[in-house]
Amino acid sequence: MFYIESNGFSATTFLANALSSIAGMHSYHGTRSIPNAQALGSKDDLSAVAFVDKMLELEEQENKVIGAIHSKFNIDISQSLLQHSAPYAVAVRAPVSRIRSCHGWARGKFERGQFFQFSTNVLGLAYQIGGLEVSFDDLLFAFAALHIIEFDVGIHKNLSKFDKVYQMERYTTDKNYFKEMAVYLSAGRCVPSEDELEAIFSAENKVNSHTGKDFVSEEGCLPSFPKVSKPCW
Repeated sequence: MFYIESNGFSATTFLANALSSIAGMHSYHGTRSIPNAQALGSKDDLSAVAFVDKMLELEEQENKVIGAIHSKFNIDISQSLLQHSAPYAVAVRAPVSRIRSCHGWARGKFERGQFFQFSTNVLGLAYQIGGLEVSFDDLLFAFAALHIIEFDVGIHKNLSKFDKVYQMERYTTDKNYFKEMAVYLSAGRCVPSEDELEAIFSAENKVNSHTGKDFVSEEGCLPSFPKVSKPCW
């Protein structure tokens, strides 16, 4: 059993699918209701304790290593995982790249009519970026920046709680790095074969669905922040 935390935009769908493609492993993604795997916020969401207990139950029923990624539990889940000696990891990515990915996701949400609210902190940061002529894209970028930065600060404050910190830039490109992940997360029970690794890292296997296929440098995707004496949040 294992659990990997993330706030998204780190190829966690790719990672869950990759781990699930290994014989003897299955990873849920973006859900707190297992095994029916409803979207986050469903009436079937489990508490952290119940979620860990259910993963353990499924392991015994299916005779597989069961894990989950990106269920967005707070740090308290570490206690339940520790009781069962289950790895507790976090998936990370270069912050600017993750902000860009989140920005693209947020823009797509609004374009599809799937609206969500902005906090006052987002509004404050947007006005720092765009001034009185703040654009809607400034709001989306401010949301993305705060979403990523606040999560990363929380991870840094609780870094000692995690057994491993896994980098997207490596688990999506480095076969040996990914293989070591699978072996560690399964406590040595699952070792990816060469055929499995070839399938996972094939050119057809889509890594990230938020950013599109175009390449923009990290410098090019950031607006010019004004110089202020202190942060606005």
